[in-house]
Amino acid sequence: MRSMTGYGEAREESKKVEVYVQIKTVNHRFLDIEISLPPGVSFKQERKIREYIQSKINRGKISVYVGVKGKNSPSLKVTVNEKLASRYHKVLCQLRATLDLKDKICLSHFLNLPEIIKIEEEESKEELENLIDKALSEALKEVLQMRKREGERHRRSIMECLRKIEKNLSDIERKIPLSKEKYQRKVRENLKELLKGEDKERMAKELALLVDRGDISEEKVRLYSHLDQFKRALKEKGPLGKKLGFILQELQREVNTIGAKSNCFDISYSAIQIKEEIEKIREQIQNIE
Repeated sequence: MRSMTGYGEAREESKKVEVYVQIKTVNHRFLDIEISLPPGVSFKQERKIREYIQSKINRGKISVYVGVKGKNSPSLKVTVNEKLASRYHKVLCQLRATLDLKDKICLSHFLNLPEIIKIEEEESKEELENLIDKALSEALKEVLQMRKREGERHRRSIMECLRKIEKNLSDIERKIPLSKEKYQRKVRENLKELLKGEDKERMAKELALLVDRGDISEEKVRLYSHLDQFKRALKEKGPLGKKLGFILQELQREVNTIGAKSNCFDISYSAIQIKEEIEKIREQIQNIE
């Protein structure tokens, strides 16, 4: 079991550049990855980072920050886009003819046009990408370790809640015979009153309702079954949050029915105690992957 909360960071460096990677993860219904990269890092590298995270994490909101800092004064590489300059020249010639201008087209006209001349740091892209890969791997390792530790903490907390639920369910089971006896007495009294009336159809409906409301044995059996399912699921590997959420809904449904059917104060009180523990579990599994 893993939590969706995690944090990790790592640094890698060469003689020319230092790379810093920071990863934060929080709970989310699905997998949502946000990546912040410095200028000059290729889209291919961003896709590579995304795919690597997807192979390690199944669910959560992931924020990735990558920082790159040069150590020394960088060597610069100047490049000229000759094809673009040729297109600009053609357009300028057309414009001069259209407007019947006498001015000559000079080199200075090209200097302020965008994308003609590029000045870039002459660093090895392959070296930079390797540094990012290493830092990402280390930062993500920290994230996964933290998510695992948090997940185990959630598991222990949930198991404690389950023990309290089982204790309250045992209390309900012990109180069922006495509750049945009291309820049967009430049914007999109501039946006597109903028999005095002449509306047979109404009498049959009310009698069926009385009998149904007093029997919680099926709900008790299903509640035990769902508890067993939940405990088995906790031992499984891989993403568990959604599965545990579905089972918890069934637990909640059965407890609600027990509370609604019961005419015994002690049983109703135990049902409320179980609901409180279910709510605590619900808060925990909202952060489970």
